Amino acid sequence: MRPESFMKKKLVTVLLCLAMVSGTGVNVLAAGTAETDARVKQGVTANERAQELAGEVAGSFEKDSVSSMAATMEESSEESSADSPEEKIREAVTPQPDPEAVALQTEQEEKIQKLAEAVTEAFDKGSSAAVKESIEAFSDELEEIEDPVLRISLEEQLGQYQEAADRREKKEAQVIEKVQTVWNFADAEIMADADEESIEAAKAAVNELVGEELKSDLMEACDAAEYCLDNNIRPKAEVEAAQAAAAQEAAAQAAAQAAAQPVAGAYYGNCRITFYCTGSCCNGGYTGTASGAPLTPYVTVANGDLSFGTQVLIDGQVYVVQDRGVGAQQFDVCVASHAEADARGLYYTDVYIVG
Repeated sequence: MRPESFMKKKLVTVLLCLAMVSGTGVNVLAAGTAETDARVKQGVTANERAQELAGEVAGSFEKDSVSSMAATMEESSEESSADSPEEKIREAVTPQPDPEAVALQTEQEEKIQKLAEAVTEAFDKGSSAAVKESIEAFSDELEEIEDPVLRISLEEQLGQYQEAADRREKKEAQVIEKVQTVWNFADAEIMADADEESIEAAKAAVNELVGEELKSDLMEACDAAEYCLDNNIRPKAEVEAAQAAAAQEAAAQAAAQAAAQPVAGAYYGNCRITFYCTGSCCNGGYTGTASGAPLTPYVTVANGDLSFGTQVLIDGQVYVVQDRGVGAQQFDVCVASHAEADARGLYYTDVYIVG
C-alpha cells in the first residue's frame, strides 16, 4: 500500500472517530434537563460541521498536497474545540464572581495599601506616637477584610509592624534619657553637670534615630546645651542657689555687725523663729503682706501680737513687723527664696523691741 493511501485512511479514521465522539456527547446531553436542550442542538450542529470537515480533509488528499490537508485539519480542530457542547456547558455551569464583591475587595486592598504606605512614612519621619497611630489605623482596616488568604498575609505584616514599633520606642526612650543628662526640657536650660563630652555623646545617640521629627527636636536640645556651655550660661537652679548663698552671707555679716553693738530696748522674750519666701507658696496664695507693705526679704517679719511697724531685733538684725499668720511668741522672717527658707529651718532665740 502506498504511503499516501495509508495516511489518507488513518486521517479519515481519526476524523470519523471525532464525529462519533461528538455524537456520543449529543446522546449524553439529550438526557439532560430542558435548559440544556438548546446546547445539545448546538452540539449536533458541531457534529455535522465535523463530518463536513472530515470530507474536506479526504478531498484534500485527492487534489492537493499535505500542506493543504494540514490547513484543513487545523480549521477542523479549532472549530471542534470552540463549538464543542462540553465546552459550552462548562462555561455555563462555572460560577462567575460577584461584581460587587470584587469591587469591595479591590477597594479594601487599595485602602490597605495606602495605610501600609502611611505606616512606612511614619517610620521614616514621625515619632513613636505617630508610628503607633498609623499601625492602629492599619489594624482597624484589617478587621474588615473577608478574604482569609489576604487576611492571614496582612496579619503577618501587622505583627512585623508592631515588633518594629516596639524596638523603635525602646530605642527612642534610651536616646531621650541620654539627652536629658545635658538638657532640662522642663525649664529649657542646660543641666548643671553638662560638659562637652556628655553633649557630644548625646548628639551621637540622636544621630542613630530614624524618625525625622523627634530627631530634629532632640538635636535642637543638644545644640542649646552646647550654646549655654560655650557662653557660660548656667542653669537656673544653679543661679538661684548662688543668689541664696550670697543673701545668706550678707545676712550673716549684718548679724555679726549688729551683735557687736550693745543690745538696746525692751526684752520681748525667747521666741520661735521660722522663715518664709516671697512666693504665694508660703503665703496662702497671696504675694503681699497683711499690712499692705510689700514683702521685703530680710526686713519683713510676721508676728501675731505686735503692731504693724514695730521694729524688733533678732540675732543682731532689725526687722519690721508687717505681716500676720503666726502666734504671739513666733516671728516668721521673710527671706529671698524658698530654698533658703527650707534650709534655715526653725530655732528659738531672744527677741527685743527696738522701735
